[in-house]
Amino acid sequence: MDDFYEFYEFVQDVVERSRRLPRRYIRDFANPLEHFSDRQFQERYRFQKRTVVEFLYPLMIRLSKPDNRGKPVPVMIKLLIALRFFATGIYQKDNGDIHGISQGSVCVIVKPVAEILAGELRNYVRLPLTHQQKELTKQKFCGIRQFPGVVGCVAGTHIEIDSPGGNVPEVYRNKKTFSLNVQVIAGRNLEIQDITVRYPGSFHDARIFRLSGLDIPFERGKIHRIILGGQWLPL
Repeated sequence: MDDFYEFYEFVQDVVERSRRLPRRYIRDFANPLEHFSDRQFQERYRFQKRTVVEFLYPLMIRLSKPDNRGKPVPVMIKLLIALRFFATGIYQKDNGDIHGISQGSVCVIVKPVAEILAGELRNYVRLPLTHQQKELTKQKFCGIRQFPGVVGCVAGTHIEIDSPGGNVPEVYRNKKTFSLNVQVIAGRNLEIQDITVRYPGSFHDARIFRLSGLDIPFERGKIHRIILGGQWLPL
């Protein structure tokens, strides 16, 4: 019995000491920027490290707490949690486990990051505007397969969503799921030049292109350049 009580007192002492540990030791975030190689990082977050550090992170500074009370989640970790959720669709619980925080915290983090990125959209996502930008883009595309005059490539992709409900949910149905049909125009370096996110999954790619209004200046000859896209033909 003496041995039992000695062991019990030892366990109690360990538990009591763990309770007294500062929170900063309990919340020890791994740094994905250091942990993953460049290729591993891009596979998980869809961005290069340089893009995250130099372009995306400065936009997120407003997420920091000025008083730093309560040992908040670092801004970089908030950004990476949101990017991983956007890139992979990974469930919030799994995302939280990877970064060492709760599912509830992930839910709170993703929304403000998305709002900041959406608010900056027009500052970064745009077609080549000046004559110099257009000519440079044409040269870069021509260097790939010697196809002249191309300034962008257009394609549609289906983003799965839950049923929106209401009176017309079936207009969002794409085969067995509900979706938005998102139109994206990309440049030579895979940069997004234009994005249209408003039409349901049942809409054809060609219809979305017409509704976006991008076809008008090209068809009327105001822009003597080419947006390259695939052609869907029914069997």
